[in-house]
Amino acid sequence: MQLVSVEFEDDIGPYGMRIVMEAQVIAVDHGIGTYEFWGSKGYHTDIRPDLNLPPYVEEVELIDDNGDQVTIGDYENLLIKKWVEKNHSKIERAILENATIDC
Repeated sequence: MQLVSVEFEDDIGPYGMRIVMEAQVIAVDHGIGTYEFWGSKGYHTDIRPDLNLPPYVEEVELIDDNGDQVTIGDYENLLIKKWVEKNHSKIERAILENATIDC
């Protein structure tokens, strides 16, 4: 198992955002296992990194137009949640690409 973090910068609502997403990555065998082909027996493995659990927000920082850090309240949490939902595939792909787990 490996803990992988990725950082993104984007604009959400009236703020600039820096967010760190994190997830556990494990090695999973996607192979077909044992097989027989014209009498020849074999075992197929295809070990690739995979997420153990969905990514979660490790750290987030919002900056307003004046360059000041914003205190995160209900409205800001909603903006962050929507951003994470919208970019879910991009987040997962980035985490898996940055995994260095031995496969």
